[in-house]
Amino acid sequence: MPNRTIRIDNLHLTVSGISRADARTLGEDVARHLAKNFPSSKAGSVDALHIRVSFPKSAIRSSLAQTIAENIARRIR
Repeated sequence: MPNRTIRIDNLHLTVSGISRADARTLGEDVARHLAKNFPSSKAGSVDALHIRVSFPKSAIRSSLAQTIAENIARRIR
C-alpha cells in the first residue's frame, strides 16, 4: 500500500483581513486538501514554492483552501 503522507515542514500564508487563528486553520485546511488530492505515486522533495492567489473578500474559506492546495499541487507535479 502506498504511503499517503505529505509532510509540510513550513507553510507560510499571508492573508490580509483574517486573524492569526483563522490563518492557522486555513493552513490546516490547505494541508488536508493536499493530502486528499495529491497522487500517491508522487514522491520527492520541494525546498520552497512561492504561489500568489487573489480572492475577493467574500470568498469562502473552504474554497480558499482548495484553490491554494490546487495551485501547490499543480506546481509540484
